Amino acid sequence: MSREDGFSRADVDSTMLDDLKFRRLWKQLGHQGLMAEATTVYLSTLLRSWHDGLPVNAEDAAPPWLSPSDDTLNALVSVGLLDKDHRIPKRSFDAWFRPAWERRERLRSGGRMTAERRWGDQSVRQTDRQTVIATSPANSPATSSATPLRSIDDPSDAKLVDDLRRFASSEDALVAENARGRLQKMGLA
Repeated sequence: MSREDGFSRADVDSTMLDDLKFRRLWKQLGHQGLMAEATTVYLSTLLRSWHDGLPVNAEDAAPPWLSPSDDTLNALVSVGLLDKDHRIPKRSFDAWFRPAWERRERLRSGGRMTAERRWGDQSVRQTDRQTVIATSPANSPATSSATPLRSIDDPSDAKLVDDLRRFASSEDALVAENARGRLQKMGLA
């Protein structure tokens, strides 16, 4: 896959710090400095995991100015905020990340389908556009038109027919096939 599967933004519950696991963590640590460290370690692990699209180790996710202590990591594991490998537990990660990922994929798919309905298959149009540029008079020597064009009322259609006839003899099989098909639909093949 050419694009990342992670997110630049994470879905985070606004009541996360009131969660029972954080209350248990506070009771276990009992010190504001350790609690701040544990919260930072957890949030950095959560955010990096969302960014990368998979649960990441807390030591790798921690910001460069913070080196998580063993006591903090053990406390996060004991209350269930991290697993034994110091990652967001797979079940918890999947429960938050998977729905967001699926929602994004549905939106992407819907956007592609809407664009195709509105604009047609863009891969063919892009190929046509590149061929027009490559075969434009500025990029190729002047050619004489030995084949008379069928009379068409609209001059832009005459230009299209001329271009399609040139494309029909293209070395690119896809371009040639598409041009011949369009000429056939117009009754000019």
